[in-house]
Amino acid sequence: MASDLNEVRVEGGITQEPTSGYSEGGAPYWRANIASEGTRYDAQARTSVTHTTFVYATAWGYPAEQLMEANLSKGDKIRVEGSIANRVKEDASGTKETKTHIDIKLFHVLRQRSSKPTPAVNNVQSTGWGNEPTAGGWSNDKEPPF
Repeated sequence: MASDLNEVRVEGGITQEPTSGYSEGGAPYWRANIASEGTRYDAQARTSVTHTTFVYATAWGYPAEQLMEANLSKGDKIRVEGSIANRVKEDASGTKETKTHIDIKLFHVLRQRSSKPTPAVNNVQSTGWGNEPTAGGWSNDKEPPF
């Protein structure tokens, strides 16, 4: 049950354009840097101080596909949930660098700042039940179709 202890949730803004694609093995991936703001108490100044933590976040598989479809970009606000993992990279000179990542399992888009075109209502197929878009606008029929 030790794996149950490795859970983290971070909320913040995307600091650079996310990268996404498919690995050599064909697995979808999505990567972004997230800036999360918090406060801490400064004992010398006797006040709360705002600080920013930068987090690397990576999604694989189905969550990555969902994030690709969300079409997020720099400035969008997101909440990610997952597990913490350390990644060690070694450059050509032999210098090792360790970075802490969040392996995303779940996410929620809180705000999209980028202007993206919205799909046209006329192209939406509907059952005509409830408050769904139809070719002529919104349906007001609240009765279920059974």
